[in-house]
Amino acid sequence: MSRSLQSNSSGRPRGFTLVEILVVVAIIVILMAILIPVAMRAISQARNAAIAVELSQLKAAMDKYKEEHGDYPPSMDWDPSFPATLIAQQQKWWDSSNSRPSAYAYSSICERHFLRCYPKMNSSEKYKFYGLIAPILEQDEVLVFWLSMIANDPREPFKNFLINNNNNLYYAGGLDQNKLNFNDFPGTYTRFVHFNFDTRRLQDVDDDDGDGIPGDGIPGYLSLYAKETTYMYFDSRTYAFPTVNNPSNNIYYAARGVAQPFADATTMTKPVPKFVNPDTFQILSAGQDGNFGLVPPNPAFNWANTKMFPTMINCNEEDSDNMADFTEGRRLIDHRAP
Repeated sequence: MSRSLQSNSSGRPRGFTLVEILVVVAIIVILMAILIPVAMRAISQARNAAIAVELSQLKAAMDKYKEEHGDYPPSMDWDPSFPATLIAQQQKWWDSSNSRPSAYAYSSICERHFLRCYPKMNSSEKYKFYGLIAPILEQDEVLVFWLSMIANDPREPFKNFLINNNNNLYYAGGLDQNKLNFNDFPGTYTRFVHFNFDTRRLQDVDDDDGDGIPGDGIPGYLSLYAKETTYMYFDSRTYAFPTVNNPSNNIYYAARGVAQPFADATTMTKPVPKFVNPDTFQILSAGQDGNFGLVPPNPAFNWANTKMFPTMINCNEEDSDNMADFTEGRRLIDHRAP
């Protein structure tokens, strides 16, 4: 056998050269640069779609509540003459001297709601609500309260809420009898369950909302992919009212940013401007960044300082990915004209 033939047949396979390796690495890097943004956009779009579905489900639950009870549930309004303290709020809603709801309570949207939906409610239930629940119930909590905690009893809709020896309210079936506790569902009595809340996303965020009232044990419902920020519910009858959380405007200091009902930008040139969904409600999600955006600089309510849809006037970058029951499954920024 020749020397050249022996050399060819016994030689080791040739490895990759440095240039070939660098070419392969460069191709991988280019593919990653192309595919990762595409994958991230796909994930973001899928999450937005999930948020949109849940907003639609919450809206349907509100419509179901009205169908069964005859009225949309109220969000909680605020009288600026009462400070943001628990004692002041109790005095606002309950006349302790005469052991009855206060004049403010009798004229409130809540009372009108009870007269329409629960006309046979007894006096002890009125005390539970006006004396103990109303002073601590806020916009980030009303969804859970009205859609899942009301008992199926027209005379005693709050019978699942019990009062202990210290005159503190707690939820029947809860673990902590010193304050409301919704960790242990379903409670003692049959409830109207209009929406099945994921208990893992029920969270009391009152300690972080800046209103001076400590955590009350009533949970808000964390929006999908929104970190610690809950959904916000605004009843149309309180759009232009000061809220529980900020007595100078219809804005609500959430865990991150400020929530506010949106005005309909298409009505701003008309004699009487309107809010979006003028006769129903707005449910807002902070989007994937968990931030509702900033409040307009002037704290006093007027149309010029109200966040507007779809133009996003009085909104900033944090508002861009916010979603609502009226945004048709898209972010606010997706509705703004280029």
